[in-house]
Amino acid sequence: DPAAVGLADAVLVFVKGAQTAAAMTAARPMIGPDTLIVTMQNGIGNAAAIQAIYPEVRVAHGMTTLAAQVEGPGQVLASSAAKGEVSFYPTEGTPGPVDQALCAALDGEGFPATLDPGIDLRIWKKLVVNCCLNSACALLDCKVGEALGQPATMALFDRLTAEIVALAQAKGIGLTLAEAQAYLRAVGQTAAGHFPSMVADMRAKRRTEIGALNGAIVAEAERLGLKAPANAALRDLVLARQEI
Repeated sequence: DPAAVGLADAVLVFVKGAQTAAAMTAARPMIGPDTLIVTMQNGIGNAAAIQAIYPEVRVAHGMTTLAAQVEGPGQVLASSAAKGEVSFYPTEGTPGPVDQALCAALDGEGFPATLDPGIDLRIWKKLVVNCCLNSACALLDCKVGEALGQPATMALFDRLTAEIVALAQAKGIGLTLAEAQAYLRAVGQTAAGHFPSMVADMRAKRRTEIGALNGAIVAEAERLGLKAPANAALRDLVLARQEI
């Protein structure tokens, strides 16, 4: 109950992209003029959605590499062989005392945390991973390592990655194709035994976050006059599959 919590120094947002508006509206009793809202959600567009609801509140965008899955109420299982890292940075201005205190608190509890002014590059590297592995594993109903072990999926991942990198570069984000491909493979190795969250969404017949991943790539590419046919095809397949 957000009202029982009261005003918070910082609010961390982890819900799926399609749930952002409802979650942030429900969280209003916790959010005051000095509250820091930190989104560590998958995909792009979440910080802007939060800022639209709370234009007067400071928002930071970030990401984490800790792969985990919900086992039950209050039970979360870390399912990555590597130590998860956390990075975030305010969307405007420089980090303040709350940003620094939150970073120190996370780091002190065993989640290596940094305030990184280059957070956009980190987010887009993770976006490559999510657009490839979350979506493909959801359609194939498989673990990360199983998707990476197939020549056909690897060829698809190369096409998806090339489109995402072209879009990132058009937006002034210095992500290279080689860097994106290497990151995808590295994450795939450390999270080989992990079922991405979209797999669980498909199995439970829940709405997926495809709109914030491949769907967001297609929409942003169209806005900038680019094409993203591989991402569009994967988006359409996931949308169709979640309705079956």
